[in-house]
Order: sequence, then structure tokens, then C-alpha cells
Amino acid sequence: MAIEYIGINYFPLLTGFFHCDKIELLTAIFGIKGPYAVIMLLCKIYTDGYYISWGKEQNLIFVRKVGGGIKEDMMEKIVDLLLEKGFFHKETYEKYGILTSEQIQRVWFEATTRRKIDFSQLPYLLETKKKKGMQKEE
Repeated sequence: MAIEYIGINYFPLLTGFFHCDKIELLTAIFGIKGPYAVIMLLCKIYTDGYYISWGKEQNLIFVRKVGGGIKEDMMEKIVDLLLEKGFFHKETYEKYGILTSEQIQRVWFEATTRRKIDFSQLPYLLETKKKKGMQKEE
């Protein structure tokens, strides 16, 4: 039996990424380390699928891998700001300890539409247009 890979190898990064309010605020507070951390988080999320578990241990492991002068407390502040500003879905984080968003899931769904995945078995799905379209029309 083949192992099912749910991650994706690449994802779109909008040309206005660095100019959206959330990223500009991160840049103002943390310098270029803010957007760098966000891009690395997105890479980690999409490598694993459409969400990642997040807490103190994951934060520690993540900053050790990312490097670039990003420390644990800075990464905590970055994630907290992203949650407060709606970049990540705050309620899902508070309930399950995971980082995801409707936009992240939308991108993942688009990238995996040709795969044979039983979407009804996937955890932590948010209300997205793709989720509503998962049910087969009769």
C-alpha cells in the first residue's frame, strides 16, 4: 500500500505579499525577519499539508531549523500577531493548537484537486468554497 502524501511541493506567493497590512506591520516591528518567518512557516505548513501543530516545542524546533537570528520569543510574538490580525485562524489555534487559515486551505485544495483524497476524513477543515464543493453533485 502506497503512503499518501498530503503536502504540496510549491505554492503561490502573491506579488503584493510584502505590501499587505499584516506583513508591513510585521516588517515594521521585526524587520525582514518577520516576513522571512512567515514564508518559512508557510513552507512548513504546505510541506505537511494544510496545517501544522504549534506550541512551545514546535516553536523551539522551528526556530532552530530556520535560524536567521530568530529566537523563540520573537517567533512567539510573530505567531501571536498573525493570529490577532487574522492571517491564521485564531479559533482553530485556540481549540486545537494548529496553524491554518481558509486561504491556506483554499490553496492546498486547488493544488491537490487531481489527487484521490477522501476529503471527508481530513481534520480541521474550515468553511471554504472548496470544502462546500467537495460533495459530489447528484
